[in-house]
Amino acid sequence: MPNPWLILAVIAALGGAWGHGYQRGKASLRADLMAAQARAHEAAAAADAVVRRIESARLVAEAARDVLAREIEDETFAAPDADLPAFGADGMRRLNRIRRQGSPAP
Repeated sequence: MPNPWLILAVIAALGGAWGHGYQRGKASLRADLMAAQARAHEAAAAADAVVRRIESARLVAEAARDVLAREIEDETFAAPDADLPAFGADGMRRLNRIRRQGSPAP
């Protein structure tokens, strides 16, 4: 019959080995998770910078569009034939200028 102390020692050794492996695996997994979170944070920061740059360019273009629209509107109301129901030569020039600047044609 086997010695009960030997069986107990083997069970204790196996339990200790399992516990040690479990702790090492948990630490390794935690390190991997932290590295993945750091990479995700860096990617999010880079994406945020791109979005901010695009939004800034959009706001600049919107402001330029508003200035141009205001200038054309002022020219329209200042035209001597602004009260006529048809387009005059100046009105056609303004429309052509808008078309040349990239406004989509109907």
